[in-house]
Amino acid sequence: MKTLILPLLATVGFAVGGRAQVLSPAPTNGVNIVQNGTFQALWDYWQGNAPAMIYNPHAPNGVFAAVNDIYQFIPTIPGQSYLISFYAAADLYHGPSVSIGLYLNNQQATVFTTPPYAYDNGVHRYDQMHWQQFTFTFTASSWPTRVEFIDLNTYSFGLADVSVIATGAPPTLICSTPLKLASASDTAIG
Repeated sequence: MKTLILPLLATVGFAVGGRAQVLSPAPTNGVNIVQNGTFQALWDYWQGNAPAMIYNPHAPNGVFAAVNDIYQFIPTIPGQSYLISFYAAADLYHGPSVSIGLYLNNQQATVFTTPPYAYDNGVHRYDQMHWQQFTFTFTASSWPTRVEFIDLNTYSFGLADVSVIATGAPPTLICSTPLKLASASDTAIG
């Protein structure tokens, strides 16, 4: 007897008799699946190299992470499309512009570059950061997805208000033959 073990992470529909089965993930459209994307809870849920969390009224949400390399595992559904949105700014003390690599599951998905600005010694460095919103759409290939931001050309940059939101209809898996699920005692159920 073949046993199929499914991680039930979503809403599941079972077939009766010989009808098709539909396994459909619960929709998450409009819900930000990033934990602590505003950095209000400091380093919670984030890993990597973020040497400082900085409260500054000019930053989106009034706080940002000074980041060299930071990542988080987010609960994605394979086949589902997602929109990543975040704000970034070069720390002009380290360079006039920053190039930020966006990596998904350790693979570079794209690079974002901020426009260049001159550093002014007479103004506090965090008050002269020029915040820019960036967005990127991707289709998840796994559960979970590691989302990572890497500074590619300076020491650190400002990162704020990170969100990942599902877009479009969730993927649907249709099985043409009924699944036979086994219980812990290996007795067929369903």
